[in-house]
Amino acid sequence: MIKEELSAFFRLHLKNKKRLLLGFSGGEDSRVLLDLCFNHLRNWSGTLYVIHIDHQWRKESFEQAQKLQKIVEEEYQLPFFLKQVSPPKNSGNWEDESRQKRFESFVEVYQDLKCEALLLAHHSEDVAETTLKRVFEKSSLEKLHGPKGIHQLLGMEVWRPLINTSKKMISKYVQEKFLSILGEEV
Repeated sequence: MIKEELSAFFRLHLKNKKRLLLGFSGGEDSRVLLDLCFNHLRNWSGTLYVIHIDHQWRKESFEQAQKLQKIVEEEYQLPFFLKQVSPPKNSGNWEDESRQKRFESFVEVYQDLKCEALLLAHHSEDVAETTLKRVFEKSSLEKLHGPKGIHQLLGMEVWRPLINTSKKMISKYVQEKFLSILGEEV
């Protein structure tokens, strides 16, 4: 089912796109997106690039980033980009400041590589969570929604091919494929 959803998404949107950038955190969601994209795009004539943003929140984060690089380059043989950003300083909202720095890093690599879309691994529960968060933050009506499947952000076309996929389906895929997730072996 999850493979079919991704295939349908790419049939609709890939068309003449030749350069895609995939945001890879190393977590379950992005690991599944990486694996699905790699397998689906085997005969595609374009290039899939992978980027990881190290926020340097923990002392072991660079070591973990190197493990992710090894997964991407050795298991998938894809080009990998690592961007380090400094942790927020006395920010009132670490989450928002970190998200801003992450997207600025995405934009930099996206533009340098002349990519046509940024792939992110948000899923259906992320939509619900973000919407609920915005309700509690008393956001305006026009901002009361979660991530969208496709939209423009900071001059990038952002794709979320798993946006209609449940977390349960993602976890099932990890188990079926025996994918290792950062910090755990499945």
